[in-house]
Amino acid sequence: MLPPNYAESPFRTSYEMVRGHHQELLRQSEQARLLDEVKRQQPASASIDRRMAAWMSMQMLRLGKRLASYRKAAADPMRASGSLL
Repeated sequence: MLPPNYAESPFRTSYEMVRGHHQELLRQSEQARLLDEVKRQQPASASIDRRMAAWMSMQMLRLGKRLASYRKAAADPMRASGSLL
């Protein structure tokens, strides 16, 4: 129970600050709990699908670069053979 002269007390501000901080911690904790729950409900295959898509895109980029280098070599046969004559 609070003292009768609590309204004028210097501890009132401290108490309100601590209470506000506590409420903020509770809010953050609830958000973290909800986020964990959502992550648990997602199928594990979703992360595997993303990894597979990332790997596939990297392979396609590498192949594209290789094909582009073949095109350059075919367009300028003197440079491809190393001859500068």
